Amino acid sequence: MTVLPLATVGSAHPTMALDYALRPVQQSMGARNILPCIFATDAQMVPRADGQYQPDRAIGERLDDAVHRIVTEHLRRSISNAERFAPVPFSQVQCSV
Repeated sequence: MTVLPLATVGSAHPTMALDYALRPVQQSMGARNILPCIFATDAQMVPRADGQYQPDRAIGERLDDAVHRIVTEHLRRSISNAERFAPVPFSQVQCSV
């Protein structure tokens, strides 16, 4: 199992503590490949007119890089047809809160 921890935080201060605390929990749940945590502060999550939130460009780029890393390093090993799937930029992924 590959894990990409994501979290929103009020400020950048607790990020190392959260990463340090989450890693053992993730390992105990069976994660073997844990990517570095991606933290977004409240200021980096921009509210949209429809009530949803959009990560700012810097967070979007970090998410794109992490997803690319998952695909190229992990899924390609187990799925021989991974090349059939075109990459989707995170900015095109829709999610709700």
